[in-house]
Amino acid sequence: MDQAPAEDVLARFSQFLSLTILGILALIGAIVGLMLPETLGVILLEMIEDGENFGKDQSFWDFPCCQRQKE
Repeated sequence: MDQAPAEDVLARFSQFLSLTILGILALIGAIVGLMLPETLGVILLEMIEDGENFGKDQSFWDFPCCQRQKE
């Protein structure tokens, strides 16, 4: 025997734990990214006041890429 059973269980748990933590962090990043305001078709902001007011009129369910274009 080159490994004790306890070390084998610890190695499997360590791999499972590291992949679980990495997956949870990826999900948290995706959820936080969904809360950012949409920037599609928006003119670049030039002043700090513009940046502070940016996205205040958007809700979570706004999808500018799916809206009809204004004529």
